[in-house]
Amino acid sequence: MKRILLFVAFSTFCVFYANSQTTEQVKKEHERQQVPQASIVLAQARLETGNFTSQKCKRDHNLFGIKHAGKYAKYKTWKESIVDYKKRISSRYNGGCYYEFLYRIGYASDPNYIRKLKQF
Repeated sequence: MKRILLFVAFSTFCVFYANSQTTEQVKKEHERQQVPQASIVLAQARLETGNFTSQKCKRDHNLFGIKHAGKYAKYKTWKESIVDYKKRISSRYNGGCYYEFLYRIGYASDPNYIRKLKQF
């Protein structure tokens, strides 16, 4: 019985660890995927997830609070979340101030979102 419990605990840890991320890993993935304004997008991920601690981040691998059809999107990995962000959000960016871009497209409902984002 102890072996089974240890195996389950170890397996759960391995799955969680494989799908978890650090600030440095997310930064490198943004660079690899050539996400524009990567430092601001990284700050978005940190803000949206409480530094990668929220349930939507841990369970659903959603780094940006992206919704599909009114529900928070679920991804198999956190890297898929970055791909979706790039496709849905940053693909509409045509230069200029990224903060103004986020405000203009109505990225967040919080009127203080940009101020909070700049603090990261």
